[in-house]
Amino acid sequence: MLVNFGRIVLGTVILSGYGPLLAVVAFVSSAVTQAGFVSTAAAQADPTCAPGVHWDTLNPPLIHQPFKSAKVVQPISKDKPYELSAEFVTATIAGCKVSLRSYNSPANVQRDFLVGDTIKAKPGDTLYIRLTNNLPDRAVGDDFPQHPAPAGHAGHFSFNITNLHTHGLHVAPNGPLGKPESDNVFVEIAPGATQDYEIKIPLNHPSGTFWYHAHLHGSTAVQVSSGMSGALVIEGGGATNGELKTIPEIAAAEERIFVLQQLVFGPDGKLEDFKSGFIDHPEWARDTTVNGQAVPTLKLRPGEVQRWRFVHAGISERIDLALDEHKLYEVAVDGISLDRIVPWDQVELGPGNRTDVLVKAGAPGTYSLRAKPLPLLASFKSLRSAARLSAVRNQDETPQDIIARFPQRIEVSPGDLIARIVVEGDPLEMKLPTPDQLKKAVPEFKPISDTEIKLPPEEVLFNMRGRRCDSNTGLCAPPNCLPGTPDCEQRFLAGPRGDQVFMPDTGRTFQLNQTSKWLLDGVGEAHVFHIHVNPFQVDRAEPDSVTDKRIWRDTLIIINSEAPKPIWTRYLDFTGSFVMHCHVLSHEDRGMMEKITIKP
Repeated sequence: MLVNFGRIVLGTVILSGYGPLLAVVAFVSSAVTQAGFVSTAAAQADPTCAPGVHWDTLNPPLIHQPFKSAKVVQPISKDKPYELSAEFVTATIAGCKVSLRSYNSPANVQRDFLVGDTIKAKPGDTLYIRLTNNLPDRAVGDDFPQHPAPAGHAGHFSFNITNLHTHGLHVAPNGPLGKPESDNVFVEIAPGATQDYEIKIPLNHPSGTFWYHAHLHGSTAVQVSSGMSGALVIEGGGATNGELKTIPEIAAAEERIFVLQQLVFGPDGKLEDFKSGFIDHPEWARDTTVNGQAVPTLKLRPGEVQRWRFVHAGISERIDLALDEHKLYEVAVDGISLDRIVPWDQVELGPGNRTDVLVKAGAPGTYSLRAKPLPLLASFKSLRSAARLSAVRNQDETPQDIIARFPQRIEVSPGDLIARIVVEGDPLEMKLPTPDQLKKAVPEFKPISDTEIKLPPEEVLFNMRGRRCDSNTGLCAPPNCLPGTPDCEQRFLAGPRGDQVFMPDTGRTFQLNQTSKWLLDGVGEAHVFHIHVNPFQVDRAEPDSVTDKRIWRDTLIIINSEAPKPIWTRYLDFTGSFVMHCHVLSHEDRGMMEKITIKP
């Protein structure tokens, strides 16, 4: 059951492994103010910046502006690397002036929205990127500024130290010693420092939709939730790369890139540190933006087919995309084309996921692209906020007791409004591709069979535990308390038994060309599994199909009420160290990550 108190959604959720949970969506308004979470003075700073303001309650010109696309860059010249700057960027979102960490570049010196440039390249290219950290020397609220970090974090910790990850690319995790780096997330770029990247894209790399974002462990959630992300598109290969533009019907379709962000900021339009935005004020989470815009307007003609590339660049919230009265015809997942067209009523995306869909416009009219509400499984935002609410309730109080304390009318939440779609003008007669055409445009990936697996499965358990520590002695008891209760530390763990916090010097080791089966499971909240460098195969249910279909992807929602989820992967082409982790970034930052090393 989902219930809505004003703009607070509560639901009693029963999931295997964690019993009754009170789910509270963190888009909080007046009722939360009454509960004491938001100060009156802060709420009066700017009405459009106040926590709990939903885009669909606003009017133009604050919303419904024409759809904006990020600038496109092709950083493939060694003599002229792409100059990317991490800095505080001032922008306006739905009337609220914000100052947040984002990316800037000479290609977009007049940036007025919080999304990085779109990087484009083709298989066989090398990306030359020069990342300069122009963030201040120290971030407000840093617990460990420029000093050795506690266990479970990078070597040095500050919210203004950064680096770069190319999410989903099958590229080397490390650069040659003494030369520019590749996709190395262990690099630390301090304020004022510059790091060169040379990322070589294999000739057989899939053509598809990927993305890039900050990835310094301990600072990732703060930086990505501020806007430090952008789309990365590999295109121009042949049919054996899965290049969908080799199909005339797709090549003729206008293309749109949607970078879906879940920005976090306070009433003053700022996010200084992790504690303020993710622990003290979960209600600072905002509705989903598209390329930094609140509910932009796209126009299509009746019968027109467009290709929409979606990047879930958010940090925690699952998004189920749905377009009123239209199917979303999926043709690629996580940058890898399918051999078929999948007609979804709604497409599920976890943080880090991508999907390419074709949309064929129907009758003239105005339609809504929405993130549909989630039945019973509950959203990450809801579950994260449950711990917040549990801290202010009596220990013996049930979820029903808490619900009874709120007198507002109960109604079902309609979900976030993401974009406004206007169909108008003279009709077009555009066609969708046929199954036979799509079967000819898939990457040359060899399916993995169980006969290749020579070792027992790798097990992963994403786990959340509470422990109580003595403030005088520093001694900690075994897991024995409910996170959110006084003096109870919440720990975010991974490993085969869900009892390990991330340590940069330990992890799992595999051999080059080895094939593995993994079993994925989670406890405490919904989680999202992501592994760098190599994609994996996984089975999923699809509409109009009696049996599950096996697909390639690099990021996967783990539903904790189910049995452990099997996946299959190969460690091809590259040796070195990288990571696998939960892509709910506030989980990753607090230790839910493991180091992976591939040896020759």
